[in-house]
Amino acid sequence: VDDEGLAGFHGYFEYPTYKDEKLVFYKALGNRRMGAASLMSMMGKYIFKAKKRLQDKKIEMNYLGEGLIQGGAIVFDKSGVPRFCYKEKTGDEMPIEDILAAANAVRSDAK
Repeated sequence: VDDEGLAGFHGYFEYPTYKDEKLVFYKALGNRRMGAASLMSMMGKYIFKAKKRLQDKKIEMNYLGEGLIQGGAIVFDKSGVPRFCYKEKTGDEMPIEDILAAANAVRSDAK
């Protein structure tokens, strides 16, 4: 994400956000970008669903940043070993319950 895109997150997320200057996480998630075919598919299939989901959460849709990069989430244990990985599926909501379960499992293992 570029600086403008990162700044946009601060209005909606209470936790710190960090810029991955060396793209370490992006590379770990597979260097994925939406291609033309994915973009065209998303436009018809997901854009209205995603827009409605953002509106329901009172998140303003913006077009800042690098919108074609596909991200995800990685949960690490206290030793820095990845214990969970989710690769973004454009237009789909992130599996928050799965991410929380992975974080809770890491927390339990740390005790």
